[in-house]
Amino acid sequence: MSRRVQYLDELGSRGMHIDFYDPGAERHPLPTYPYHWAPKGLMTRRQLRTSGLRPGGQTPVAQILWKHRNASGRTQRRVAFLYDTGKAKPNREATPAAPHPDRKQAK
Repeated sequence: MSRRVQYLDELGSRGMHIDFYDPGAERHPLPTYPYHWAPKGLMTRRQLRTSGLRPGGQTPVAQILWKHRNASGRTQRRVAFLYDTGKAKPNREATPAAPHPDRKQAK
């Protein structure tokens, strides 16, 4: 499923090369978007958690790639996987922890 970003498509049609924009997964194994340009309906694991959701066993449907310069000045390529919000499930409710058998309970 190709999710195109109209603005990035327009830039590409003008001859501009956009790093990490590959919505058809022709150059990368998953559809790929630049940092801050993920289409609506796709979220990272952290964004899902903030929204009270979890991936729910689904595999990533796309990725975000960007370059990051670390403290030593080296440029690294970073990745964040994107999940379909329509298939995401609500977070599970945490159960209370069982008491440890070797510790006394506080009263």
